[in-house]
Amino acid sequence: MTDTTIYTIPEFKKELAENKYNHIGLFDSNGTQIVSFNNIKNTTVAKKLQEIDRKLKSKQVKDGFYTIRCKNAISGSVPTEDYVVQKGEPTEEPSLSENVGVNPNVRTYQEVLDMTVKIQGLERDKKDLEKDVTQHKADHLVLQAKADALEDEVEQLKADKVTLEEEMEESQLEEVGEDKLEGYLSIASPFIERYFDNQAEKLKHEKIRLHQEAVRLGQTPNPNGQGHDPNKKPQNKEAVTLALQRVEEYINSKRDDEELFQEWSEHYNEADNLNDFFKRVQEWDQEQFEELVAYINKDA
Repeated sequence: MTDTTIYTIPEFKKELAENKYNHIGLFDSNGTQIVSFNNIKNTTVAKKLQEIDRKLKSKQVKDGFYTIRCKNAISGSVPTEDYVVQKGEPTEEPSLSENVGVNPNVRTYQEVLDMTVKIQGLERDKKDLEKDVTQHKADHLVLQAKADALEDEVEQLKADKVTLEEEMEESQLEEVGEDKLEGYLSIASPFIERYFDNQAEKLKHEKIRLHQEAVRLGQTPNPNGQGHDPNKKPQNKEAVTLALQRVEEYINSKRDDEELFQEWSEHYNEADNLNDFFKRVQEWDQEQFEELVAYINKDA
């Protein structure tokens, strides 16, 4: 038995209008002709459908399933496309006559409906995907703008970091006091003492030179005057500058070891002053601290 879709006459009219068949006829479930195919020259398809409708409504035709066969050529060899219609309350099941050629490409109404629903679903999916693509493009533009802004911010932070380091270095020298100097000057004492001794020796020789010059000119130097005191040590700030130079030289000597150099740089950049820097290094690594002190005091 062939699975069929049941049509009403109004539903079949829609199929007829969509497919534009030229010839239609009515047959019973056994394939017996009830209403012959129309000759297009004498009877239009519309008139033939009216005849079929009247026949199905007549009492001469019992309740059951009937087949309206459709084709576009009157020749008997042309395959038909069949539509099953129902009259009343049939007791038999709908079937197509086995001895009548049926177009194998003809799909049932349910199959067409299922395909239509599937196509509509695919079209909705396509629209959703197009929306997603559009949204992704918009999101990409937003993210690119954020990335550009972050890159600008990073460059600005780098510039600010350089400025801050310069200001911190200046403030270390400008704001340092005797109490703060005491701690880290004691660490670098051999280096600084040697520096002071050299400076004192220079001043002593300068005083002798000035005294000899005064004698040569017939002048007597005032022993209580404002001359240089060879025992007076230079200002501590100058010593701090020299200590900073030694520290930076030592840190730069660690550039071959990227991880160690980074560690030294962080302690140096985060310190408030030299005293704080020495304290941080000593807490971090006593051995590294001792090496630093030895470097500062080398040649002492």
